[in-house]
Amino acid sequence: MVEAKAGATKQKRAKRSRGPSFPKLSLAETIEKVRKVQASHGLSDVMRETALASMGYSSSTGGAAATTMSCALAYGLLEKRSVGYVGVSKVGMQVCVADGEQRARALLQVALRPPLHTEIAKAFPGKAIPDQRAVESQLKMTGFPNDSAKAAAKGYVEAIALAGIELADREPTPSVDDAPTVAREESNGGTSMQAATTISAPLYDGNSFSLTTARPLTVEDIELVEENLKLQKKVAPRRHSGGIQSEQHPALVEAEE
Repeated sequence: MVEAKAGATKQKRAKRSRGPSFPKLSLAETIEKVRKVQASHGLSDVMRETALASMGYSSSTGGAAATTMSCALAYGLLEKRSVGYVGVSKVGMQVCVADGEQRARALLQVALRPPLHTEIAKAFPGKAIPDQRAVESQLKMTGFPNDSAKAAAKGYVEAIALAGIELADREPTPSVDDAPTVAREESNGGTSMQAATTISAPLYDGNSFSLTTARPLTVEDIELVEENLKLQKKVAPRRHSGGIQSEQHPALVEAEE
């Protein structure tokens, strides 16, 4: 009886020491691995072992191989086919071979695919890339161990940044037009865009956000921003929504404290 009770206590302690689930590999690292599968097999169904061999793993049972496969599935770059088979997903193919607007949209889609990333996006509405320390703090408040919170926050921020959109908070201005404004400067007697172009727009609570690029914006750039904001709208909460809920997911890697 004493031994059974001690064993149960040990199991409970082990369970408490395990942190919430999140992708252990960065999105960039995972894309590079999946790109090798795409280069060898395209969209074809391949055995799990074959896919891992294409990624460079000599054994499909090792921890590193299992982690990579879990993350590739979690981001949606690979998808399960028949039993024991996987394949590059449609969005995974777009990430690997497309460019321009199509790739940017695909990158944002896979960056927000893990359930935890979706919850973080809901907790930070109006910003595509929140401050990493703010995300880490929020995760700790929901019960993440310190190390897990830091790693999860870093992974989220890096994944969203890879999509190429950076929306930063700005101080509210005395008067904000309904339409976004583009910062310009006078040059040679005329009006021209600055090398660093900023678009500002109001938020519901009186604050505002801005998007800054390192070069002048084109019509195509603005259209791409519009498309990505539509994607953000799908995961943005209403103003009365609560905080982050950490979720378990079978395709995510479980971190230990």
